[in-house]
Amino acid sequence: MEGQKAVFEARLNGMDKAITLLQDIADKLPLQIDSKVRNLERFHEEKFESVQTQFRERDVRSERESKDNKVAVDAALQAAKEAVTEQNKSNAVAQSKSEASFTKQIDQISTFITSAVKGLDDKINDLKERFSTGQGVIQEKKDHVVVQQGSNANMIAIAAAVAGVIGAIVAKFF
Repeated sequence: MEGQKAVFEARLNGMDKAITLLQDIADKLPLQIDSKVRNLERFHEEKFESVQTQFRERDVRSERESKDNKVAVDAALQAAKEAVTEQNKSNAVAQSKSEASFTKQIDQISTFITSAVKGLDDKINDLKERFSTGQGVIQEKKDHVVVQQGSNANMIAIAAAVAGVIGAIVAKFF
């Protein structure tokens, strides 16, 4: 029995050692788990911080792009405003030139009409002189018919010229 007792004690001692080893492992396990959990927490914190940093950088870029766009739009609007101002100046100069040209044309038409009326007055005065000098009745009638026809033709030509000029002026401005 002694042999069996020794075997039994050896087994019990082996089991005690195994229990002690298991107890050591069980005691260290929560510390290892805590260490692994802390490592995992730090890893996730770094990931979340990285994402937060990316969001902040995106916000800064967006804000900067917005400011740059505003500056560009403001510059474009200012350039357009200046272009409109220059165009208005150019239009005013063109309008002044057009008014001066129109006034000059009116003056030329007035001079033409004055000279045409003077020519007609001269012819009428010449006819009055002939009648008053007593030229022959037949000659006067013939001359009168010729003068009347010429006078009528001149009057029609002058009226047509005046109407054409007035029509050209009206067409130019409307």
